Amino acid sequence: MNYRPKVLIVDDRINNLIVLENLLKDFNVDFVRAFSGNEALAKTLNNKFALAIMDVQMPYMDGFETAQFMREDENTETLPIIFVSGFYKDNYLVIRGIGKGPVDFISKPINSKLLLNKAKVFLDLDIKNYELNKLKEKLKEIKQNTNYSGIISSKKKKEKKEDKKFYEAVIITDDEGKITFWNKGAESIFEYPKDLVIGENLSDIF
Repeated sequence: MNYRPKVLIVDDRINNLIVLENLLKDFNVDFVRAFSGNEALAKTLNNKFALAIMDVQMPYMDGFETAQFMREDENTETLPIIFVSGFYKDNYLVIRGIGKGPVDFISKPINSKLLLNKAKVFLDLDIKNYELNKLKEKLKEIKQNTNYSGIISSKKKKEKKEDKKFYEAVIITDDEGKITFWNKGAESIFEYPKDLVIGENLSDIF
């Protein structure tokens, strides 16, 4: 599978972003950095993320405010977010009140094993959703192809049936062009009953 989930990491300090990337380096993911809440929101406009890991304490717009804006956008309203902060008890109630998307928390200093476990849950879920969507697309394609094949097959059968009728139509005329024989095949193809055409000139019928 060539799919690589994207992880948005948000912190105003470059060293903290590097630490996160090193901790999660064994995951087959692409990291997208943002140094502020505004930049994080901008990154979500052109990227679909599997997970956001965001520092709470940032200038101008903190992590909670950024998350609230994300929850107001249909593209990020269910984006899983792991907050990183040194004040767990103070932030617990705030975290619980942030929208309907998955939210988790890890305190500083970061416990690497705990972060890996939390991130793995969300990344595995994203991969499963991706595989499910690809399967749905494949099934839809198969269904469409099957329907198309069915239409073509039905059309060919109809054409074959019409061809068979055509070859079964037998019309015999005398030297003057008057119809002397008109079989069932001719009735079916040309939709004229035998009694109506016998004795008539073929040129008058067609």
